[in-house]
Amino acid sequence: MVPGRVEHEAGAPTDRVSDDALDALFARHEDRAHTVNVRLSIPVFRWRFYLVMLGGRELRHAERRARDRSRYPLLTLGNVLFLAWFVFAVYAFVLIVSVAVQGMLGG
Repeated sequence: MVPGRVEHEAGAPTDRVSDDALDALFARHEDRAHTVNVRLSIPVFRWRFYLVMLGGRELRHAERRARDRSRYPLLTLGNVLFLAWFVFAVYAFVLIVSVAVQGMLGG
């Protein structure tokens, strides 16, 4: 899908007015850039995984935030496993760097 364009279901009725309205809606949304916008695609063997980190000023209303919290809970198995992997990876990196630095310093 091209940004700013909406793909329609095959055979779905559409007209130029609704296309223009949808394009304008998506264009306004794209103008609000996130302060932090990190998007990675990570190949692991024959699969590709993606990781997205967005950050910036909160613009959602309280009602939408509450709806999003119930729809996308923070405490899920996937999130817990990812956090455990991330903590392990940082720990391993720090351990390897500290061993390498001690080796270079003759310690």
